Amino acid sequence: ELCHQYNPKFPELEELLTDPFKYRAAIGIIQNEMDVTKSNEELNEILTSNQIITISVAGSTTSGRPLTDDELRSLNATCSYLDELKSIQTELTAFVESRMERWAPSVCALVGPSLAAQLLASTGGLAELTKIPACNLQLVGKHKSTSASRGGMATQVRSQHAGYLMECPLVASAPNYLKMKAVKAVAGKLALAARTDHVNVESGRKRTSAVGRKFHDELRAKFGKWEEPDKTQVVKALPNISGRFREAVGFIW
Repeated sequence: ELCHQYNPKFPELEELLTDPFKYRAAIGIIQNEMDVTKSNEELNEILTSNQIITISVAGSTTSGRPLTDDELRSLNATCSYLDELKSIQTELTAFVESRMERWAPSVCALVGPSLAAQLLASTGGLAELTKIPACNLQLVGKHKSTSASRGGMATQVRSQHAGYLMECPLVASAPNYLKMKAVKAVAGKLALAARTDHVNVESGRKRTSAVGRKFHDELRAKFGKWEEPDKTQVVKALPNISGRFREAVGFIW
């Protein structure tokens, strides 16, 4: 609805900002201003410099028109409604996070309660999370590809080939050239941790974070080894075979 109301003014913005809350925040700043560059200073508080440049370029060539007074009032009413939804979502997320360590302790120990809550909310619960193979877990929460990202003007910080797990503290601590490799490793352990928590729930056994802590420590040690420089190979001298060769030649003759 919000995109439909703002498209007459700036139709390209929907493609450039796929995050609904960043899109709403940008609308609140730009409003009915046709020269987007005048809003760059305020946009700098919510967007990256790359996003601002991309939006400014698109704004200078947009096919949009200024909104009428009625359209602008309707747009701002929708923005207020979205703000209320965001507030409710924040409260619900905080509530779920506070109880995640009781529901899925191993998953929380591995990726953190906030990320665990996002994963369970996106997949539909702990039982559904256990049905997802590790190769697909790394894609949960992945941003959809847009014309901007395909054209090399992506405005999203998260990788187009990974989802929520890119925000995992273990992955965030890895250098950029190892992040995708780290995501795959975390996804594999996450699948096992989720199944461990689910089995404990189904069997009535005590829920514990021991498995998650163990996986966390193993991955941290593994990532540390990945960053170590390769060991220099020791060049061994070849054995002296000249004497043996002469003996062999003399024997033949």
